[in-house]
Amino acid sequence: MDHTDAVEMEQVIDRIINQGTTVNVPDILGVFANFQLAIQAFLKEGYSVKTPFANFSTSIKGTFAEITDDFDHGKHKIVPV
Repeated sequence: MDHTDAVEMEQVIDRIINQGTTVNVPDILGVFANFQLAIQAFLKEGYSVKTPFANFSTSIKGTFAEITDDFDHGKHKIVPV
């Protein structure tokens, strides 16, 4: 294995199934989808999210000309980090 190798969601789900879970693939996909939606909702509300396997937060990208500049959707965007 090279440090640049990566696995996709399918391989993660295969690993879960091969570990002997009683949960089926559609249920796993549903949990992951709802997990993603929940994290996105918290991030949109301004929270950071800490989980056992990753931490999620947002950052603002763009240029602020002055310290008093407000967020402008035309010049700035909120991005996950």
